[in-house]
Amino acid sequence: MLNLLRVDIKRYCITKRFWLLALGSAALTPFLVGLFLFILAQATGDSYQVSLAVFTVYSSMAAILLAMLITSLLHEEVGEGIVRNKLISGQKRSHIFLSYCLLHALLALLLQLIALLGACILPLLLGAVWNLQGSELIRLTAISALASMAVSLFFTALYFCFCTSKAAFILPGAVAIIMKVAMTVIMDALYTESGIPKVSGATLKIYKGIDRFLPFAHLTDLPRWDNASYFWGSGVLILLSLTAGLLVFSRKDLK
Repeated sequence: MLNLLRVDIKRYCITKRFWLLALGSAALTPFLVGLFLFILAQATGDSYQVSLAVFTVYSSMAAILLAMLITSLLHEEVGEGIVRNKLISGQKRSHIFLSYCLLHALLALLLQLIALLGACILPLLLGAVWNLQGSELIRLTAISALASMAVSLFFTALYFCFCTSKAAFILPGAVAIIMKVAMTVIMDALYTESGIPKVSGATLKIYKGIDRFLPFAHLTDLPRWDNASYFWGSGVLILLSLTAGLLVFSRKDLK
């Protein structure tokens, strides 16, 4: 499987438009937000200060970006017959699927680290005041990276579960957008200015459960729960994605 992974990495690396979109989105977005904050501080006569919130800029859009990238890449792999050729050459379905999963998890981790670098460059160059602790930034990065990897595996499994249908091209992006809207609604309901949630009873419990354990929620705003909640939430989604993907793809008839 390692040889298969090396081949997949080389093929992905020659896809220039992929790298331009991925690296540009991950690095430039937090950099441009930092530049805006710097200009705003200069205009108001305040000092340029960096808070932990700046480092959530990429994470807030990571699910949608990963859905677009993974769908585009896999659509070419399946559409051009690359996956089918791998099967004809004797590669195991499990190895093919796991290779893509590992590759996309590494992609998610790489983009998260690039986003971290992109958010740090401007403050370091301009000597900004850092209103955060190093331990907070490390924790946020670890939580976001793990959640991004879990989400990337989910999108990979989702695509392979429907890879023989046109729905495969739509589902990852649709799910990412739906989850983005859902998390906006849930965050607005749970975290109000008064501190009193807008919902109660079973709805409140469901909203809290989603916010606490769902990796899509872990990519939204600053950390709000204990480390174990983030670990188990992402871990369960990774396990479910791998299990479902392996079971369904093993029965797929790629024509």
